[in-house]
Amino acid sequence: MQDAAYSSLLHSRRQQLHARIALILEERFPEIVATEPELLAHHFGQAGLLEKAVEYNELAGRRALSRSVLTEALARFDNALSGLSALPPSEERSRRELSIQLALGSTHVAAHGFAAPPTAEAYGRARELCEELGETHQLFPVLYGLSLYHVYAAEFTEARSVADRLLELAEAGNDSGLSFFAHRAAGVSAFPAGEFTRARIHLEEALALYDPRAHRSPAFVYAFDPRVVCLVYLARTLLPLGFPDQALQANDEAVAEAHAVDHRNSLALPLFFGGVIRQIIGDHEGVQEQCSELTRIASEAGFRLWLAGATILSAWAIADAGDFDRGRLELQRGLTEWRATGAEFMVPYFIALQAQIEVRAAITMLHSFCSKQRKQGLSALKSVGLRPRYCVCRGRYCCNLGRTKPEIRGTASWTHWRRPGLRELVSGNCVLH
Repeated sequence: MQDAAYSSLLHSRRQQLHARIALILEERFPEIVATEPELLAHHFGQAGLLEKAVEYNELAGRRALSRSVLTEALARFDNALSGLSALPPSEERSRRELSIQLALGSTHVAAHGFAAPPTAEAYGRARELCEELGETHQLFPVLYGLSLYHVYAAEFTEARSVADRLLELAEAGNDSGLSFFAHRAAGVSAFPAGEFTRARIHLEEALALYDPRAHRSPAFVYAFDPRVVCLVYLARTLLPLGFPDQALQANDEAVAEAHAVDHRNSLALPLFFGGVIRQIIGDHEGVQEQCSELTRIASEAGFRLWLAGATILSAWAIADAGDFDRGRLELQRGLTEWRATGAEFMVPYFIALQAQIEVRAAITMLHSFCSKQRKQGLSALKSVGLRPRYCVCRGRYCCNLGRTKPEIRGTASWTHWRRPGLRELVSGNCVLH
């Protein structure tokens, strides 16, 4: 009955009613404006008041993004851009589009990954708008988003170039707030390139500059809580520098910080990379704990990249427990899903995990075979020339069995992290020969 009555109204009359409803809501019901901006976006849109509809669609998208409701956020930002395209060109329209593209970039990072084509498109368009408007301050989150895109696309020269540009802009502006984000970008981009000392210097400088009152509010513009990012990458940097205990402490602090700000995308970051750190030091139970929480969060929020990462962590734990067949299948599935987001960052490390599983599977199988033969007497080994190889493999097998013992995990010295090749492997971007 109501639908029939509504349909019988003239289009102009319907527009008047929607406009009246929207204005009453805006003027008299601030709680609805704050909690249901999508309702005002609908009424302003139906009223043909496009500027207001764009404004409230953007607000609705930002609110959805802050709650990690990514499908809703993407739909709202797309609606805002669609409405904006119907407005005549102006500086105000360009500034509004810049704001939306920045938020859209953060949403694509969470939904599809750092290196996904939609992420690059959003930040690329935002950079064009900054140049068009001569906007320097807004250029910071744009360039930071592009630097992350290059990092996860394994384009490290480009990432370094963008980070250097941020440092130049911060120095020229003499702004401590901008300096914080510039050092953060420089540290993040230095790590995967294997420049661990440089990464540590920039990340520690960023943490020293961090002011929660000034820097926490842009968390959703930059996709993650700023301090969480610094702590995660500092943790990852400390490990190859030979400080595993400090690395775990920094990562645990990042997890606690992400819980405190109650932002799921910020929490997914330290859960995944904390799992990677625990993989490297052989902490089976620690990997399982990180993986369990990450899987839950990524599944609930639809984080494609982090769900793929959780699959990879789980695969390693499965294989580490001795189920090599299932572990290798799950790892391949996780790797395929990771690369489907456009990400190439960490891929060499994942391939190294595959190799590790194959080596352990082969050693286990050979150990089993040799043990059976040993029961029949070592003369059987001599007859086929396997005894020397048996001794070598048995030694490696025993080393593998013992590598997760608590007394080994708890050691702070661990000078073996300084061996050639391990530094590159830990960064996730070694060249496998």
